[in-house]
Amino acid sequence: MGHYALMCIKFIFSVVDMENTIPSITSNRLKLREFEKADSHYMFINWASDAECSKYTEMTVADSENYCEAVIDLWKSYYDKGLFMWAICLKESNEPIGMIGFGLSENSEICLAVGKKYNNHGYATEALSAVLQFGIKNLRVKHFWGYHFTENIGSGKVMQKAGMIHIRSDTKLNKFFNKEMPVEIYEYPAK
Repeated sequence: MGHYALMCIKFIFSVVDMENTIPSITSNRLKLREFEKADSHYMFINWASDAECSKYTEMTVADSENYCEAVIDLWKSYYDKGLFMWAICLKESNEPIGMIGFGLSENSEICLAVGKKYNNHGYATEALSAVLQFGIKNLRVKHFWGYHFTENIGSGKVMQKAGMIHIRSDTKLNKFFNKEMPVEIYEYPAK
């Protein structure tokens, strides 16, 4: 992953069915679960206060745990509108090490971030793979496609390891830098 602190990926997908619940997803080493207000501490120290993540998720760098709590409250206010936002937790500790989420609509984005000290352990790939499978099996998503900023090489590796296929290069406005930047676009067809 080089010098990038966090892995942040966005995806666009189309949905044929949706539910308004936030079920937990379990993989070999991870539990993806709904955020709780108490998670604001771990969100702040593990990834949200890191500027490296903000430049790829285009979220504001958190300046306090209170800010993180407000973000969690905002996410929770959209759960009944089809927003899925999970805390990525190690099974043994239940401490959030990152986040992954998406909203159900025809032009919805998934954002994935894993804290710096948890990079290079395969957690981002494991979380992404679990969410892709959840979308296909439980929500009947027909097709995923997504992008990452070209300079964030680690995100491309995560997408490839999760089974996504590179289809083209393009540009997108990065709100963090307020300029057009190159992106790599991938797809993941449901089988």
